[in-house]
Amino acid sequence: MSRPWKAGGLAVVIILALALPQMLRGNDYWISVAVVAAIMMLMVSSLRTVLLLNQISLGHVGFSALGAYGSALLMMRVGLPFWVTVPLGGLMAALLALVLSYPFLKVRGSTSPSSRCSPPRPCV
Repeated sequence: MSRPWKAGGLAVVIILALALPQMLRGNDYWISVAVVAAIMMLMVSSLRTVLLLNQISLGHVGFSALGAYGSALLMMRVGLPFWVTVPLGGLMAALLALVLSYPFLKVRGSTSPSSRCSPPRPCV
């Protein structure tokens, strides 16, 4: 695809993203469908990025779920507003990822199937 088409496509997507809330105003069902579709698009794009590197990792999905769960708990139990709980949920997920990363970074050698089946050498 040439660059003008990409820029035009991006402009159409941005215009639709900005117009969608106005078009769906008052219809809670379609708003919830649009929100779930947007979340799934984000998760698929992050998984595609990992798979392009010939890796298999679903850790980002777990940390996203943990951040969403933490955000929901802060809203329901503590009563904080949505725009405050979203960054706090992200910080909670990042903190857990930081704590879990220390023991995982100490592992040495070929421990995952993707490291044994990388493109330069055949799977054994």
